[in-house]
Amino acid sequence: MRAHPAVQPPDQADPDLLQKAFFAQQVCLVLVLQIAAIALLGQASENLRALLPSVLTEMHPYSAISALLCVASLFFSEAERTKRMHWMAKILAALALLFSTASLLERTGVLRMHLALIVPGKAGAAAAGTRPAAAPVAFFVLALVLVFISATRPWARRIADGITIMLCFLVLVFASSAIFNAAGVPGAASDGFVSPETLTCLILLMLVIVCRRAEHGILSMFMGYGMGSKIARGLAPVILLLPIFREIARAHIEAAGIRRIKDPTAVLTAMAIVIAFALLFVLAAQINKMQVEIQGLTLRDELTGLHNVRGFNLMAEQAIRHARRAKQPFGVLFVDLDNLKTINDRQGHAAGSTLLIETAKLLQDVFRETDVIGRVGGDEFVIAGNFSASTIETAIQRLQTSAAERSSHTGQHYALHFSLGYSIAEVDSRRSLKELVTQADQAMYQHKRVKKAQILAV
Repeated sequence: MRAHPAVQPPDQADPDLLQKAFFAQQVCLVLVLQIAAIALLGQASENLRALLPSVLTEMHPYSAISALLCVASLFFSEAERTKRMHWMAKILAALALLFSTASLLERTGVLRMHLALIVPGKAGAAAAGTRPAAAPVAFFVLALVLVFISATRPWARRIADGITIMLCFLVLVFASSAIFNAAGVPGAASDGFVSPETLTCLILLMLVIVCRRAEHGILSMFMGYGMGSKIARGLAPVILLLPIFREIARAHIEAAGIRRIKDPTAVLTAMAIVIAFALLFVLAAQINKMQVEIQGLTLRDELTGLHNVRGFNLMAEQAIRHARRAKQPFGVLFVDLDNLKTINDRQGHAAGSTLLIETAKLLQDVFRETDVIGRVGGDEFVIAGNFSASTIETAIQRLQTSAAERSSHTGQHYALHFSLGYSIAEVDSRRSLKELVTQADQAMYQHKRVKKAQILAV
């Protein structure tokens, strides 16, 4: 018997995913804290700077301070924090805005600040002006997100989502530049927009922001139960990485393989089309799966897994049309489970539900897979299929034998007893499904009356 899992609203966040996202946020924040602290200490101490690899000392002090302030703001803005901590988070976000603005003004030459109070000696001068203004801009946008990240009003949430998308765009530009530089793509910037340390911190902080906005904002589609959320989670990495890989391949083909490939652009275009169709097939398969699940929910009885009234009528109509085309007889068997009300009253509705489930399992074991089985009432079942009078009598005998064996071997306190009635449409008959079901129902009630009369006579 088919089991139906509990149906969750498609836009409801999956608690397991939220828990994993929370753990990932903590890991990212700890990494940023370590990277920024090491960079800041390396800039402040010549001795320590000499001991550290050069890649860990390229981060601008203002960028390191902005990163540390952002980490603290994100820590205090977590949902379980107190209201006072949330206000502290906004103050820290404002300080991060201030430091990123000061760094931007310094690097653009509007304001010259040599960090004399923070970075002694020549370290500050060496650090200042070695990178373009990309990092301050990114940290400014990041801090701006933090100002609105805990907002509850719809307009503030929309602002937070918009700024988050802007931040993702900037970080993707920086990351793409670094990847192209590392891959040796001709024309890529030799040193990228930001230092490796700064880029790592920006990526990690961006991931934390995205996880936070995925709990309540427009990015929540990535955390839901629905099929759309599953598709988004599956395709996001492909959509993210595919353009980067294509650009790397294009650059290398044009630079080194142009003699062996006559038209590299055409080759890459064909590859993109093939990959796009592969994604289309995956998407179509997921949508078809979703449609089957939806149909199963709307056409199936939740308790037994059998067809409900709507599902039975739909499938039985198709079956009777097929029988007419194939010139085969068609029959309907109506089954009523006796004494269900008595069992519910004496042993509780749980016992009655168990009896209904066992009846459904018994019907599925006795009848063929091609037969349409439905639960059309509280204790009423209908079976439709290619039956003649003799084959349906044989099926009834198998059903009663199986019910008797179940009652004798399982040691249950209640036995399965049925009232049965059927109707047959012979070959070339034009009787409708509704007429057959009505006649079978009437025959079942006649059988029930006969059984009651026999009991009274005894």
